[in-house]
Amino acid sequence: VISSLRHSLDDPHVTVSIREGLLPTFLHNPDIDHLTTPTHVDRDVDVYADCSTSAAAYETGVQPNVEKNRPQAWTEALGYEWDRSPPKLYLSRSEWEFSGERRWALEEPIIGVGYKSVDEWRNYPHIDLLIRKLSKAFGTVVVFHDKTPSPAASARAELCVGEPLRDYIAQVAMCDVLVSPDTAHVHVAAALGVPVYFIDGPTDAKVRMDGYAVDYARPSRYTKCGRQPSWYKPCQPCWCLWALPPKEIVRGVEQIVRDSGGGFAQRVRMGLDYVQTSGEG
Repeated sequence: VISSLRHSLDDPHVTVSIREGLLPTFLHNPDIDHLTTPTHVDRDVDVYADCSTSAAAYETGVQPNVEKNRPQAWTEALGYEWDRSPPKLYLSRSEWEFSGERRWALEEPIIGVGYKSVDEWRNYPHIDLLIRKLSKAFGTVVVFHDKTPSPAASARAELCVGEPLRDYIAQVAMCDVLVSPDTAHVHVAAALGVPVYFIDGPTDAKVRMDGYAVDYARPSRYTKCGRQPSWYKPCQPCWCLWALPPKEIVRGVEQIVRDSGGGFAQRVRMGLDYVQTSGEG
């Protein structure tokens, strides 16, 4: 959205205002000139764009016929044309080095797992069993969550739990593949160029991943309930996710690893085209 706005205006000075806890997400972004919080934003500007509600309002207003991804919904709600600039997160050189050092200490390939969403209906009910099967099939599994997951998951994986936001982003960047239901982890990984296996269930990976410059996969089939994707009005419980066997997800992740030659190695070979470095060094 920021890139589309910047390209639509003549040499703009772009200020992004966001709540303090999320502000570090936008560090090192070359399209942003100034970061601030809502309490300190200066609205005496030529163009003021409010992106706080428009995407969610679009999705809930047209569900289940959601066809636009959030960057497109945001940009068009502001009266501009979405230029399909892929969403990106940026690491400083020291963060990229931290990511590499963390990675070299682990057995490859490294599979990241987004453990749960804040919305229970998005969650994969067999996530602990999936982590166990992934840990048997791959070198290292790293579980990302805001609090300690179940003992079954913790015993089988490295944990990234409650880390500072920039450390969390750097650890997502070290993964070869990120596996997750519809969570923020998916979008962080995709914006870093990390291939994604998207357990979409009630939502739609084709919409969610549209515009990202990264490979992704999703389950090839769901047990038909006649409502998938149902978006914000899912079945209770979500039969499409309950009926999805973990072994199918493992096979899909294996295919991504084979096709990419390892997501991290691929990004290094490409000269960090997806994970841009800026700032220190």
